[in-house]
Amino acid sequence: MLVKRLLILTGVGAALVLYYQVNPAVATFFPPCPFRLLTGLPCPGCGSQRCLHQLLHGHVDEAFALNPLLVLSLPYLLVGFVVEYSSLRTRFPQFRQRLYGRVAAWICFGLVMLYWFIRVWFFRR
Repeated sequence: MLVKRLLILTGVGAALVLYYQVNPAVATFFPPCPFRLLTGLPCPGCGSQRCLHQLLHGHVDEAFALNPLLVLSLPYLLVGFVVEYSSLRTRFPQFRQRLYGRVAAWICFGLVMLYWFIRVWFFRR
């Protein structure tokens, strides 16, 4: 289990270094959004790669302009990451259940769908 966690942490670290070093807005090897290619409409994740690059450089305002959902979701994602890959996972199972449980999943799904609707109908680029 420790090896699996170390591999995941190493992979996440390597991805963060890559996104820090290489700007997805100009690099051609980052994959484009398949949903946008097929429909011409942005998906909820469109702009996430460029957003992450801007966040890693400390440009929160530019990152927010690219994908506000990702910027606003970061505290939730970071807490989840810390809980999952630390001793908090077993020490506080009820907190983990609330963080990842069925209700939390439905709330996240609803927020993503609301964001997508607003993005497509009011802020399409």
